[in-house]
Amino acid sequence: MAAQSNADKVFVALPETYEDGLPVLSWVFSYFLCDTTKIIITHVMPSPFKGLFDPRPWLIENERKSLVLNKYLSYCATYKFQAEKLVHIADDIAEGIMEVIAQHGTKNLVMRSDANSDLTDLASETAINVMQEANLSCKLWFVSDGNLIFTREVNSDRLTPAPTSAARPQSNGQSTEMSLSTSGRSNSESTTGEGDVDLDSSLTDMLHAASVEADNFEKMAEEIFGVQKKVARLVTKLAKKLERKEQQVREFKEILQREKQEKDQLRRQIEEIEHKKSKEIELVKIENVLLRSQRDEYFNQIQVANEKRLALEKQVSDSELVVKDLKVISASAGDRIESLQADYYNLQQERDNLVREAEELRIQRENMHSGSSASLNSEFSLEELQQATQNFSESLKIGQGGFGSVYKGSLRQTTVAIKLLHSEGLQGISEFQQEITILTNVRHPNLVTLIGACSEVSALVYEYLSNGSLEDRLTCSSNTPPLTWQARTRIIGEICLALIFLHSNKPQLVVHGDLKPENILLDTNLVSKLSDFGISRLLKQPDTNATACFQTTHPVGTFSYIDPEYMSTGVLTPKSDIYSFGIIILRLLTGKPPLNIAGQVQDAMRHGILLSVIDESAGSWPFEQARELAKLALRCAELSRSRRPDLVTEVWAVVKPLMQAASTYVEPLAQLEEECIPSHFICPILQDVMQNPHIAADGFTYEADAIKQWLRRGHSTSPMTNLPLPHRNLIPNLVLRSAIQEWLEQHPQS
Repeated sequence: MAAQSNADKVFVALPETYEDGLPVLSWVFSYFLCDTTKIIITHVMPSPFKGLFDPRPWLIENERKSLVLNKYLSYCATYKFQAEKLVHIADDIAEGIMEVIAQHGTKNLVMRSDANSDLTDLASETAINVMQEANLSCKLWFVSDGNLIFTREVNSDRLTPAPTSAARPQSNGQSTEMSLSTSGRSNSESTTGEGDVDLDSSLTDMLHAASVEADNFEKMAEEIFGVQKKVARLVTKLAKKLERKEQQVREFKEILQREKQEKDQLRRQIEEIEHKKSKEIELVKIENVLLRSQRDEYFNQIQVANEKRLALEKQVSDSELVVKDLKVISASAGDRIESLQADYYNLQQERDNLVREAEELRIQRENMHSGSSASLNSEFSLEELQQATQNFSESLKIGQGGFGSVYKGSLRQTTVAIKLLHSEGLQGISEFQQEITILTNVRHPNLVTLIGACSEVSALVYEYLSNGSLEDRLTCSSNTPPLTWQARTRIIGEICLALIFLHSNKPQLVVHGDLKPENILLDTNLVSKLSDFGISRLLKQPDTNATACFQTTHPVGTFSYIDPEYMSTGVLTPKSDIYSFGIIILRLLTGKPPLNIAGQVQDAMRHGILLSVIDESAGSWPFEQARELAKLALRCAELSRSRRPDLVTEVWAVVKPLMQAASTYVEPLAQLEEECIPSHFICPILQDVMQNPHIAADGFTYEADAIKQWLRRGHSTSPMTNLPLPHRNLIPNLVLRSAIQEWLEQHPQS
């Protein structure tokens, strides 16, 4: 059978309420002929994607509406009309009807609408929009309560009121009128059994077709639901990306704000430096004026002496006695002149030295504030330090020396050690600047951490190490228990590693210059950390095999620990630290005072009585290990610098196996109720025990995979300090790795 033309199809826009749609269908049955007309039951549904809501309620509502449309189909089948349903999805009903007209080439469309009060126009806004906007090739019928009230003819944009009795379209030259009373005969009227069978068969086919349509629609709904879930996931991903972008923007703004604050702080510091510089220049000018005045006075004295000498020479001829007197006076005047000239020369030298030192101080301050100050964690005010130490109370003083005093304090909810340096003269300021410069450019687990500084009073703020100095533990200060030989061996290894790190630092190596037990601090786990870098020196790494050195005419250090060759020549090199390291090893080995300790140990070894000088309070020190350490310490403490061993190839080669051997003897402390994982075993990034520790350029040790992933992500700063990394090289921390493995073997339940 050829497909029906659009002219024979009547699209009937029906509402979702069955009772409201029946009058419209009844009019269609009465107006059109069932043998030539196919009814397209049209319903517009809202989109399930509007607002991206959960589609399940929409699917339930869709199922309910599908049942209503199927009832419409059954109703059409009752009156022997061919019918099918068309569901169109749109956000607006009027727009949906107009889209159906456009997409299906609709020629006839019937829809429900009431008339206004004066019966001149449509009352439904949806009907009005369809009448005004629908394609003019479609004829529109508007039905109210089962009666035709308006039509819009083809190619017309105006409403035409319906006549009292609407004529039905002609079919086969005959005009008939079908009413509900004749079309929908009841079962009581005379019908043949064969007709009943045909009607039942038609109804069954219709219902089957409606069921197939419903199944198809359910599949379409499932596909729509799948698409909606994909869209929802996409939107979620986009939202997360947007959130990350917003987070990046916030972080960027915070970075800009911090940079602005740092620039403002740097500007203020530069202004302060310029102010101090102007004061120093004024002082130099005043000193120059004084020197010029003294020089003029000396010149005047010389001139007066010369005039006297000339006057006396004129009187030479008067008398031999006068001549003798004049010779005496002249000789005395000559000595006086020479003395004055020498004094003048010395004053000039002192003035030049003062000017040079002032210029060096200015350059050091500029370097400190342009480089080191920017890398300090915090700049503290004098008021904060006073509050932290109860106005530098004597009860909180934990150290005293020629450099100044050290106080324990609580600063910003953190227990810290505050070193208040003597600020009188250039020496105190120089040490203050030197310590900041070094500790802000080098980081290592065995170097004390500098938290901040207070430039107002030349104060430095460090991490607080609860076990005091190595000197305190060697002398058992405050009745503390003596260090075991295992702990002493480990401390020797830690000091060696710290010195290797300082002496290999790039671009400038660091010579400590004042290595002694007082400057080695111990934390809660007795991990040693070097401190007090006030007189340390930054030396340029030599390009050749030459030794980096620093020349001075005023060697400084601590007697018994200072390098004798440095004392005699004024030349400071990394080998100077090795001498001090040797004396420290001997002290840890014997527990004796440092004075002539090398001679005592050497005599004991020569006579085969080394055990007589070993510190018994350290426990049963294995003889072979003690002998190896004694031999190494005496080599380090050689008077000649050239005979001292190399740290990496010779010293560490001996210390490393001794550390490993000592670790096998470590036993849990009796006073501890439970074992704690040492803090230096924890990776700062992963916060877990490290398996493959590596030292980064910031001096901190990280798990290798964690720090490599940090660098692969494009970071160029330290994860711990947020300061730029000078390079991306990583060094395996084999000693720490060995210690971790041994600790884990001894603590299998940890």
